[in-house]
Amino acid sequence: MHKHLWGDFHYVITGKDAKGGVTFEGGWQNIAASACTAKFASSRNIFEELDAPGEWFLDAKNRTLYFYPPKDVDLKAAVVEAVQHRTLVEFRGDQREPVAHVHLKGFVFRHSTRTFMDTKEPLLRSDWTIYRGGAIFFQGPRIAPSKTAPSSSSAAMGSS
Repeated sequence: MHKHLWGDFHYVITGKDAKGGVTFEGGWQNIAASACTAKFASSRNIFEELDAPGEWFLDAKNRTLYFYPPKDVDLKAAVVEAVQHRTLVEFRGDQREPVAHVHLKGFVFRHSTRTFMDTKEPLLRSDWTIYRGGAIFFQGPRIAPSKTAPSSSSAAMGSS
């Protein structure tokens, strides 16, 4: 979180320096660069912090997942689902040939990968950056009023 308690920053911990301090990369999600506050900081995927049921650590380098299962989870019967894709469905068009006549109904979309470290595109007249993508992504759509939603929401589905 920004030191003045607005907005947020995200970092990936990359290791330790010679003095034992944490090294990291990131912080580009907000153009108004500032120091972070430690008061509201949290971390994920640190092997040394794997100490409570439900926590996990992914060692991507060695392709190993460590999991501390809750007592009521039977690992022999558990279903494990791994995320690999940022975008699950993508439609691409342009002004000459826009994406049109697409109607998705009855699908359940879930388990797309996180993109919080991919937010590097600055918004015009803003302090924030965005990731131009999504689980369902339309590029170059022809926006038409929806039959099931107000027309003002039909353009707010993650399109560019």
